[in-house]
Amino acid sequence: MCFQNELKLESTLSLEPASCLEEGVAMRHPTFHVLSTSDLFMKKFAVIVHGQNFLIQDKEDKFPGLREFYIHAYPEAESAEVAGSLALELVRELMKARKMVRNAPENAPVLLIDECLEVEDWPDCSRPLSGFVFIEKK
Repeated sequence: MCFQNELKLESTLSLEPASCLEEGVAMRHPTFHVLSTSDLFMKKFAVIVHGQNFLIQDKEDKFPGLREFYIHAYPEAESAEVAGSLALELVRELMKARKMVRNAPENAPVLLIDECLEVEDWPDCSRPLSGFVFIEKK
């Protein structure tokens, strides 16, 4: 596999065009850290996160309600395991920012990875997170 017109960074910080970068051939950056071609191209993932046992009170709610939800995350990562971790962190941070969760510590909510797939292209939707799909529990 050959990438034409790639640039190679040398330790002198000068840029020189590389005629061909073959797979497995490393590139250097100024601190002499060797980068592989896999570092240059992160994989794209579609992850479905399932939230369970969430006592949620959004701005429109008068009282908190017990809900489950699904949300899609679209991270870039080197593996499915890393993509799943990134997806969970994105959802946690969004919920903290919105201050939605009202669970007591002894009744903790749960976030699960329902599905994690590597995709060729991003779907035509919002990224890195889609909107929540809530399921009210009785």
